[in-house]
Amino acid sequence: MTFFVGPVRKPVDVHEELGSGDEGFVLAVTGTDDVCLKVYPDLRPDAVERIEAMVAMGPPLDPLGDNEDHYHLTWPLAAVYDGGGSVMGFVQPRLDDSHAALTRLIDPHRRREVLADPTWRQLAKVAARIALLMDRLHRRGIVVGDVSDSNFWVSPTGHVTVIDCDSMQFRDPRSGRWFEATRFTERYAAPELLARNGAGATPRSDAFALALLLCELLMEGQHPFEGWPAAANGDASIRDNILNQRNRISHAERLRPLHEEMPSDVLPPELVVLASHCFGLGHGDPDQRPVPGDWYDALDKASYQVQGCEVSDRHLYQRARPACIWCERRDGGIGDHFPPSRPSRPVGRKPKPRVRPKPKVKAKPVPAKPAFRVGEFGTWPGWARTAVSIAVWFLILSFVLTLLAAVLGALAS
Repeated sequence: MTFFVGPVRKPVDVHEELGSGDEGFVLAVTGTDDVCLKVYPDLRPDAVERIEAMVAMGPPLDPLGDNEDHYHLTWPLAAVYDGGGSVMGFVQPRLDDSHAALTRLIDPHRRREVLADPTWRQLAKVAARIALLMDRLHRRGIVVGDVSDSNFWVSPTGHVTVIDCDSMQFRDPRSGRWFEATRFTERYAAPELLARNGAGATPRSDAFALALLLCELLMEGQHPFEGWPAAANGDASIRDNILNQRNRISHAERLRPLHEEMPSDVLPPELVVLASHCFGLGHGDPDQRPVPGDWYDALDKASYQVQGCEVSDRHLYQRARPACIWCERRDGGIGDHFPPSRPSRPVGRKPKPRVRPKPKVKAKPVPAKPAFRVGEFGTWPGWARTAVSIAVWFLILSFVLTLLAAVLGALAS
């Protein structure tokens, strides 16, 4: 199938569907792996104007990231047209197949699909990169709006890319027109956003969603507002709990304990303070919520303030805890969600010192002393060799003197 790209309507062919969403499709472009097309079968006029404004505005951040395989965001780069000249979508950077949605990293059982040997420290680094990326977008006047675990993607090196940029909120610098966020995800929505059914996203609603996402990532996939109300029978949705401020960090008494619940002290004290402010005072007063930059500073510090474990090389935990939380959960029957990359020793036993065995050396046979033979000078005792030497020199000297006397006698006669 052929589409036409940019003002010059350059023809491009597509050959494979890479993914699909509620409204559009992502298609591979023949002849390149650097970009792909995101197309919509039926675009409304306001959506067309949004795409044209984003293309004219250009990416708010350099799309290229920290290495050649990393993009900060998949911002629309050029409009895509059909054969009749109607806008169908846009060109965007393409992520290779090694990238995966943050959903997999949040799930303890799927972490190795993203990172080869994940640790809690690596999760903190990924969380810091998410916070930094949102901070940089906010500083450029962009509101993410639809903050969710499916809109942040992670590379095998732990770098982060935000996708679905065409739903973000921004102001067109040419016309001054304000394009509001078009989507939101309920489980990551601020209470005021839920009350307005997603309308009116702000940097402060992004900040609430960011806190939810980061806590879920660092707390074994447990959402802070997930669970049953302590004062009522039956289940409650995360939406209801968010609206009624029932969470496990600032108001833990309002929810019943979860099965295999992760204690909040898995987070460093600085992060607990940030989350408490966000879900406590910040629940009703958005201005009280920590901004993404606050989270980045605390997470960047937390990724270096970790304690190693004697049992497993993958058990890294925040150093304010008195003991390894991953060993506690494993010993409690929950399972080891950070399995070691090398065999671990049994819990509670001191490792036996490894004694390197002495190499077995075969004794060399002692050769028998050969019998004495004339001519083997080196086998005689030292005194014998000295005596023989004196005798030989004496004989030579006597011979020389006798010969000299004979010669002198002959000359005299």
